[in-house]
Amino acid sequence: MNKIDFLLQLKDALNKAHVPQSEVHDAAQFYAECVDERIEEGATEAEAVEGLGSIDSIVEGIVADLPQAFRGIGRLDSGNKALKVILLLLTFPVWGSVLVFLALVAASLVVVLWSLLAAMAAFWIACIAAGLAGIASLVHGVANGAGQAGALGFGIGIALSGLAVVLLPLMVYVCRWLVFATVRFSLWVSKPFMKASTYEKGSAFAARMKGGWPHVPKTLLIVGLALLLLGSAVALAVLASCGFEPWTLAQVPSINLFGRDVYLFHWEQDGTALFVGTLS
Repeated sequence: MNKIDFLLQLKDALNKAHVPQSEVHDAAQFYAECVDERIEEGATEAEAVEGLGSIDSIVEGIVADLPQAFRGIGRLDSGNKALKVILLLLTFPVWGSVLVFLALVAASLVVVLWSLLAAMAAFWIACIAAGLAGIASLVHGVANGAGQAGALGFGIGIALSGLAVVLLPLMVYVCRWLVFATVRFSLWVSKPFMKASTYEKGSAFAARMKGGWPHVPKTLLIVGLALLLLGSAVALAVLASCGFEPWTLAQVPSINLFGRDVYLFHWEQDGTALFVGTLS
């Protein structure tokens, strides 16, 4: 069989299988290029066509890879096409509304999932930043006669940083689970409009994201636990020394930053603690 006959039979078989015309065109172009490449490699035209396999197997593979929602579109090319188009337009308020509703629900769920992820990331970054602020608070407090308050800020900040390190495996696991849930939900929603091969790739990626408990070096966890215990011990010692009334301590003075008084650590009489902020 030569190239022209092969492509004609392929198009005819795809049309009989009600494959959309865009897919028929793409398939014909793809297999024409395949034949040309084999000929350039030294094969005869007949050998190049024979190497592609049977037309039935090719059509079966193309149909299987089509998005479910598109498998019947080709039928519009047969029969009374005008009538079918009119029916689609008349029923649009029904299936159009359903599609819009599903899209809004999908978008809402994705936003909720990623909002949780953003909140967790913000909490983790804030804990790490608290450790840095605690160190600065200790240095600034000692230099300005507020060593106890500085030590209290140091203890709380270091404890929070240690907590962030200890919770790192849980954070990574939850983040991966959220990515997995988002991908799986997106695949479920878009499956009718997605090629089978693309769906399989997405499912494989989701499976990798789900995985198991992330591996974190034990040394890192030990350091995190040590920071948590050290910070807690320092903070408790300072609190005990002031009768658990930290607002009675000489507070760490503010620093002038961009024309504003910024406190590295400050404790209000109502029991409110402030890390790196300004007082109203």
